[in-house]
Amino acid sequence: MDEKIRFNESINGQISVYNELLIYKLTSTTSLSIDRLRQALTLIIAKHEILRIALIYDQDKLIQKILPLSNDLFDLETTCVINDTHLKQIVLNEETNRALFDLEQGRVFRCHILRQSFTNNDDNNLKQEDIILFNFHHIAIDGSSIIVFINDLRQAFTMQVLSNNNEDSITYLDYAQYERLEDWSSARQYWNHALATLDNSIDQQNSFIRSGKGYTVTFDLDHDLVTNLNRFISQSNLTLFQVGLAAFFTFLFKMSNSQQLDLYTGIVVANRPQYQLQNMMGFFVNTLPFCLKIDPYESFTQLCHRIQQLWFDILPHSHLPYQEIVKLNPKLGTSFLRTLFLVETIMDNSEQNIEIDEGTTFNIIDRNLLARNTTKFDITCTLHEHRQNETISVTLNASLDVYDELTISTMAMRLKNIFDQLFSISSIYQFSLLLPHEVELMRDLNDNFLDYSQISCIHWDLAYQTHLHPQKVALVLENGSMTYGELIYYAQQLANHLITTYAVQPGQIVCQLIERSFEMVIGMIGIWMSGGVYTPLNLHDPDKQLNTCIQQSDAHLLLVHQPTHDQLLFQCLMINVDQIICFDHINEEITTCINFVNVTPEYISHIIFTNERSGLLKAVQLRHRNFISSIRSNHIQPMDTVLHHTSVNFDVHLLEIVGTLIMGGQVILLHPNGNLNILRDHKIDHSLPLPFDRYRLSDEHRTGRGISFSFDFGEDLSHDFLSYSSSHGITVEQLTLASYFAFLFKLTNGESDLCIGMNTNGRYKEELKSMIGMFVNAIPLRCRLDPHWSFHQLVEHVKDIITNSLKYSYFPLQRILNQYPNTIKPAFLETSFEFQSYTSKSSKNEVMIGNARLVAVPFSIKIGEDEIMSKFDFTLTIQHDLDIDQLSCTINASLDLFDRKTIDIITQRFHSMLEQLFNVEDVQINKPTHELSLILSDEKFLMKSMNNTQVIGVIAIEMAGGVYCPLSPRDPKHRLHMLSKKRKALQYLRSLCSIGEPFAVKLLDLIKTSTIPQCRIWNLYGQTETTIAATFHLVHIAADKKRIEIGVPLPNYHCIVQDEFLQSVVLGQEGYLLVGGVGVFLGYLGRNDLTSKSLVDIDGEMFYRTGDRARLDKNGFLHYQGRKDHQIKFHGQRIELVEIQQCLLDTSISACVVIKWNDDHLIAYVQSSDINAKQLRQHCQSHLPPHMIPSIFIILEKLPLNVNGKIDRKLLPPPSSYFFHPLQLNYTNNLQLIKPHDEIQIILHIVWCNMFQQQQISIDTNIFTIGGHSLILMQLYHRYQTTFHLGIKSLSITDLFQFPTIIGHAQFIRQAINIEKHFEDCWSPLHLIQAPASFAQERIFLDEKIRFSSKSNNKIYAIPLVFRVLSANTPISITRLHRAFQFVIMKHSILRTALDFSTNGIIIQHSLNVDNMIDDMKPYGFSIIDLHDDKDRGIIKPITEIINHRDLFDLTKGCVIQCHILRQYQLDDNLSFKNDNLLTKDDLILFNIHHSASI
Repeated sequence: MDEKIRFNESINGQISVYNELLIYKLTSTTSLSIDRLRQALTLIIAKHEILRIALIYDQDKLIQKILPLSNDLFDLETTCVINDTHLKQIVLNEETNRALFDLEQGRVFRCHILRQSFTNNDDNNLKQEDIILFNFHHIAIDGSSIIVFINDLRQAFTMQVLSNNNEDSITYLDYAQYERLEDWSSARQYWNHALATLDNSIDQQNSFIRSGKGYTVTFDLDHDLVTNLNRFISQSNLTLFQVGLAAFFTFLFKMSNSQQLDLYTGIVVANRPQYQLQNMMGFFVNTLPFCLKIDPYESFTQLCHRIQQLWFDILPHSHLPYQEIVKLNPKLGTSFLRTLFLVETIMDNSEQNIEIDEGTTFNIIDRNLLARNTTKFDITCTLHEHRQNETISVTLNASLDVYDELTISTMAMRLKNIFDQLFSISSIYQFSLLLPHEVELMRDLNDNFLDYSQISCIHWDLAYQTHLHPQKVALVLENGSMTYGELIYYAQQLANHLITTYAVQPGQIVCQLIERSFEMVIGMIGIWMSGGVYTPLNLHDPDKQLNTCIQQSDAHLLLVHQPTHDQLLFQCLMINVDQIICFDHINEEITTCINFVNVTPEYISHIIFTNERSGLLKAVQLRHRNFISSIRSNHIQPMDTVLHHTSVNFDVHLLEIVGTLIMGGQVILLHPNGNLNILRDHKIDHSLPLPFDRYRLSDEHRTGRGISFSFDFGEDLSHDFLSYSSSHGITVEQLTLASYFAFLFKLTNGESDLCIGMNTNGRYKEELKSMIGMFVNAIPLRCRLDPHWSFHQLVEHVKDIITNSLKYSYFPLQRILNQYPNTIKPAFLETSFEFQSYTSKSSKNEVMIGNARLVAVPFSIKIGEDEIMSKFDFTLTIQHDLDIDQLSCTINASLDLFDRKTIDIITQRFHSMLEQLFNVEDVQINKPTHELSLILSDEKFLMKSMNNTQVIGVIAIEMAGGVYCPLSPRDPKHRLHMLSKKRKALQYLRSLCSIGEPFAVKLLDLIKTSTIPQCRIWNLYGQTETTIAATFHLVHIAADKKRIEIGVPLPNYHCIVQDEFLQSVVLGQEGYLLVGGVGVFLGYLGRNDLTSKSLVDIDGEMFYRTGDRARLDKNGFLHYQGRKDHQIKFHGQRIELVEIQQCLLDTSISACVVIKWNDDHLIAYVQSSDINAKQLRQHCQSHLPPHMIPSIFIILEKLPLNVNGKIDRKLLPPPSSYFFHPLQLNYTNNLQLIKPHDEIQIILHIVWCNMFQQQQISIDTNIFTIGGHSLILMQLYHRYQTTFHLGIKSLSITDLFQFPTIIGHAQFIRQAINIEKHFEDCWSPLHLIQAPASFAQERIFLDEKIRFSSKSNNKIYAIPLVFRVLSANTPISITRLHRAFQFVIMKHSILRTALDFSTNGIIIQHSLNVDNMIDDMKPYGFSIIDLHDDKDRGIIKPITEIINHRDLFDLTKGCVIQCHILRQYQLDDNLSFKNDNLLTKDDLILFNIHHSASI
């Protein structure tokens, strides 16, 4: 029985949850001797062996050992309390400090005396108000033991003796032995059957380790409620435990959103069946799982009686230990119980108080008044029955690892709501958790009534707008336009023809199959004017679907125009609109019949076909009043111009066209082939000549003058660049190098054989990493680029190049060149590449000298105002700031070859190319490399092209008042990206709307960079059944969110969030969204059965069941949570498939769908061409809990779609074809069993297979998916320690929980035993003072002698390091600094090494002997310079003069390092008071090192 506590405490490495407190306050007119207290406690410990039993882990079992009596078996500590805060801190420490007990040493009890007065000089006596705190480890005591302790303490005080156990009395050790000898077969049989119901509901994720931190809320039940409760208990022959447990289960059911029917909680039984155990101290209680299936429709009384019967069934088998119960079901873990329910009967204080002498008493203090900061379970509910005053209080104690304090307080209020409703609710599902402020918030949500009097029909409103401004342009298509007057005229012409020729009657369905054109708009208005019902068909739908729509609608007329009149559709009369309307004779008077058409707003205006989940079509009928009311609730304004591009399959096309016209706006019709697509397909190809402005003669010396230009990638480009790197399994350095090669290919006008230089670290041995010296080696990188390669192919090629080159990067450049004797000059070195990753917030630039702090001052060598030193012709450097995870680029070039303007333009071209490559909306990355463009944006505007200006030019002209532009949810960012190419059009963009699918958060990033000053972004939500949109939300562009709210209902719309029993859910809880109000449809044509399921009457108002799940937040905003069809129950966990899909969509994939298969697997279907299953799995493992990671990832080029453009799940390939074997349980990224491949993994594999009784386990299998739990992990932990001889602290149990695979465990074991092997032999010192120069030294020495031979170029290889003294109160001794400087030079011989030619022409390095040096032969410089100028103006000039000194270095004499002290003097400083030997605040230290001695 002790094992579970021992194991749990071993797992919990933070605070103790098993310290049990008993607190007393002394009331006395005299004093009480502490020795007397100690003696009484010693008597108790002598009597009760459990208080001196040590627990020792021996192999796989816990052993109890009784310790002999001694004087130090418990601690007795005394502390003087300062105030109440101090008192609470002490109690908190007693409650949570694990170090107070040591189970292996048998220290399970302690006493802490808290003195209330500092004036008490009598250290051996307790006084009035002093507090005595008894602290037990829970392993030695339970609730019944507390009473035994109190009684024994009372007896020990009064009688100074305790009746010790005789030889016939059993001890706790006897009990532990007898317990294991009991016959548990019957109990096992019962619990095995009882736990079988948990197979489909149990939470298998047992790996989450709790810290033990908790928070407690207590409330009292109302007096009348307590009276009714006691009466109910008495009349029903129930107990408070049974009724309270029923209320707690009701609470859990409602907290699960009324969805979790299979519930379980922990209960506690005293477990003292034998009378000999009644007066024994020890830990006897047993925790039992109480499993219950909720019937939502039964009454609370029925639930109570069912719980009573279950309790009667459990009671005979309650002695089976919890550990043994858990073992009966392999899916359970030791911590599967997350909740606990208790009932405590509070004794009278007189029963707990201890009267010692007359006038001296220990009075009990409720510890809950002082502390309750720990918890063993996620939620613990305790009912406290105070029989003395006939009250009941309820305590809710919850884990702060799971909930915050506000949530726990709110849960307590909801629990009180449950108790308050116990006798006023007829069925369980009717209980409500709503709090008063939530009811008020929900009422305010739908308080949005606007009086729209005189609702009319659609064509009447259109006629009214025509009457107001007949000459206003209504429609624009390419170069043509149509006014309101013209539009209504032609619509009347068509309506008259339909009435007179085809006898169209009010309510008659008329289908229309017309492409986007003037005729399309004329057709829909003409149908309404004739009294007909507009039913649009999409030309791009299959003929079968078109015929199905016509057949279901029972339509006999079909409007077409010239491009669609050849469609072969049956049972329908085709009417060619082009043959009816006459655009050339608008002035001809027509005879109209529309005045006699009797249509009211209650008539059906249009039918839109949508898909059921089964794939069948359903015809949604909407009335004129639905549409008119919806449009008036919208925010289109008369001055708006709306871009129409939506397919007629979606009801949004009515909003874009008719909604705009009704409000007096203007509609731009996109050409059927898509005007803006021309922009995307258009290519501008322009080649640049070689960018050099001048050429250098072969014998011309370098001046070293250079220029530098830089740019930051920015957050978006950095994110896209780094995402590409991580998703394609390449390093950032490899990706930047590939981009550089692509850039050079275009910059050199198509040179495909590219070779550049790159410096490598050169410290390829461990021994070199702590040395100062020049180890850098330059290597050539050659890329033979195929112009037809895509960028993907180029990246893979460059990856191979750099991987192979770095393998041999230690091979000196000189030896590489020696292999090519015909090479006169290594030209590739003049064009170089460098990649740097760094941490901008690192403290490495700080140096502490004693208490003084120095900080590095950034400094670069400059020749002139804007010139730098440049060793190469052209260098590109990419920097990666790891702290902010962003990139930047610097291009350095020689002014001997380039003009400043040229380098500036080249830098802009590289930036432009990167934006092309890594723009997620473009497809440049998949095109051939030769199609990349270096043309800048301002150059593009100079290139005239009719294809990329036609429509945007029209938009710019027409958008005079403002622009409203709905975006398709399928491709929103592409359209916005194309619009952004014309700033003049974008500046008028007023509003963008997203509707139809969840808002694409990535769209915000694009909008931020599109310079749309006044644009407002709207997230609309709705269905065809609610007339386009029902809710709206104004999106904050700067918002950093994973999901965007759908907001609040539109005016005269109503939204409620309910559970499946039509009960309102609480704030933050998910439920089913129902929409009511003016837009709710009439029903489905010919489908009364489906209509009755979709519409529900609530308080006299018709609501549409959307089938979507939503939640309402505390601010009154609705959040879309996905479809109810996509919520599944997987291994007992409720999983939102949309969450997994959203996680996958955060990668580079374009679409995905996740399904549950065979009850045991999640299958992810992914549409992508540039990502693999391994990358997807790694991404999911980083962002999802283990139980939500799909078993396999099926990558398809394109997901199957139905005719409405939605994913057709019926056509997805069956997962079984992607498995090796249908019964295989252990899947990997390659759908294969991964076997162990090293010694440690083989050992672990054997241990796992034996423990789980399996033949094979893949080494990447999560232990919790094959029946593992915390107890098994603890056993593995001890097995690992034994097998690999590991120390206690070398292996962390927490790591095993967090990485629960053989691979993960093997990695941590490998680290623990430190078996990293060094495959290279260590170098030993040769004690040389002279040797040939290293290849790195040789390269720099010759380069300085030949290329930069001028004395003015002495600084070309100077490396300055500048430090500023920051300490104001701690000066630095210059003598001490000088001595430290000498020590560094003495240690690193490279700082006193001379380089020169030997007699035979070999460059020799000679290490100078420090001991034999005299002052004038010192190989270093050390000087002090006093600065008298302003400290900010005077720094650059003296440092530059020092660096530009002609005799800065002398390699032949070993002079490669100098130190210069620059002391700051203000003009008013008195030099006589300045200590010449001290550095003070703002003084500078300049170290100048030659590149031959350091990197």
